[in-house]
Amino acid sequence: YVMDAGVGDEAFIGMLASAGTIATAVASLIFGAVYKRMKNFVYIPATIIMGVCFIAMGFFPNPVVTIVCVVVAGFFWPFYFCYFYVRVTQLVPENRAGSATGVVAFSDGLAATLCSYLVTGLMGATGMNCVQLWPIFGVGTLITLAISVVYWMLTRKKSVQQ
Repeated sequence: YVMDAGVGDEAFIGMLASAGTIATAVASLIFGAVYKRMKNFVYIPATIIMGVCFIAMGFFPNPVVTIVCVVVAGFFWPFYFCYFYVRVTQLVPENRAGSATGVVAFSDGLAATLCSYLVTGLMGATGMNCVQLWPIFGVGTLITLAISVVYWMLTRKKSVQQ
């Protein structure tokens, strides 16, 4: 992204990686308290914010927007991924919690791996660069969230009626 956007060099990339990682670490420390208050809703605002960050970085590729979006998305990332590690242990019997957590970790790693191939494949197929694809990933994130919320609402309503 940084090279396609022309917003920095290798040192800038390193600074972004550090800033995003620090933001993630800080948010990870407060995840438990936030989850306690928000419960299963915790991933929804986080996912919206991350999707908006992708879109903003695609439409406004400059160093300031890049830094802000990487830090903000990095901060909200744990409210997405930690939620699924917690939630899966609530959905399975206690003796299956370890296996279920492993499946979540596997799925997360597989998705991260496939995402890089997806970006590279889309760049080759469309002739677009990474910056041009970023809004597509943001919209895809928001669409995935919308499907998740609709599914959650439908299944929640069904379980409340039973």
